[in-house]
Amino acid sequence: MKAFGPEAVYMSLCGNRLQFLQEEAHLEWDYYRRYFPELVYCHGHFEISLQRGQGGVLNSSFVAVGFREGKAGEDAPAEVHSQPYHHQGDGIIPLSYRMSHFLHMVTHELSEMAVEAEAANRAKSAFLSSMSHEIRTPINAVLGMDEMILRGTEEDDTYGYARDIQTAGRSLLGLVNDILDFSKIEAGKLSIIPVEYSPAAVMRDLVNLIQKRAEDKGLSLKVEMDQAMPKVLYGDEVRLKQVITNLLTNGVKYTETGTVTLRAGFKKVQEGQIALEVTVEDTGIGIKAEDLQKLFAPFERIEEKRNRHVEGTGLGMNITRQLLSLMGSSLEVRSVYGEGSAFSFSLLQESIMDKGDKK
Repeated sequence: MKAFGPEAVYMSLCGNRLQFLQEEAHLEWDYYRRYFPELVYCHGHFEISLQRGQGGVLNSSFVAVGFREGKAGEDAPAEVHSQPYHHQGDGIIPLSYRMSHFLHMVTHELSEMAVEAEAANRAKSAFLSSMSHEIRTPINAVLGMDEMILRGTEEDDTYGYARDIQTAGRSLLGLVNDILDFSKIEAGKLSIIPVEYSPAAVMRDLVNLIQKRAEDKGLSLKVEMDQAMPKVLYGDEVRLKQVITNLLTNGVKYTETGTVTLRAGFKKVQEGQIALEVTVEDTGIGIKAEDLQKLFAPFERIEEKRNRHVEGTGLGMNITRQLLSLMGSSLEVRSVYGEGSAFSFSLLQESIMDKGDKK
């Protein structure tokens, strides 16, 4: 480096190197500073991932790069000319060109790593999607056969076993569905498909789905729906049900005593369009302020130790937020730890009955 005579030196130190050398770490950059007063150095997790065309990681690395203006003369070390610089003129290699070439080499390797990571992510999503489809088929077959046992048996023990199979099967199917939806969202293949639907019918379906779970825990399920709600709306009924089901299921899971309430109202936005306003409120354990960010993180469970007996993948709220985002909405959370939580969203929907051409 001294023979090269750089005008500037950029030095990168691995964080592990500082830990290894501790109070003697300064000796390395002090040695360079004796010859290069304009030394620039940084401390960070710097590792060599490609050395002379060979892969691998060199931990605790120390890398110094020197730059200077001037001609590539005969007095410079041979290794100075090892890279194929392309330049014109009288042989002067500008410092700016050397720096840009250095940065290009670094960023090119990072770009390749990013491409490889993206390919691995796509492969993972495709695998999860494929496996989820393959697993759902036998689960549905088991649930179908179990339903026949429930309808045909007159023996109490057999009926009890069949109910246990049904509960476990539905729980497993829910986990698989969460993974499938999560992989679709990651792969950008989940679409919003609007149709005409009855909001009253949606509310009935949701009550029928959640009522038994609430009763099994001794909870009261309350439903409040604005009676002036348009009879027919236009939107993605399936994803709307999924969002509200996730919120209701969470409410029942994390509430030991009291009530889970579902409210549905609306505001007229313009002719033929309303804002459907939905709130799910519970009297459960609530959420600490510092845990609110974890609520939407995939595979994260808030207060894992306290809620270790609560089933689920930790994907439900993440999927709920992303589904609402795809439909042009967002989820608002209000919670008091130890008292309960309220989740609400406002979703633009077309009001079919208000449109003269669709009466």
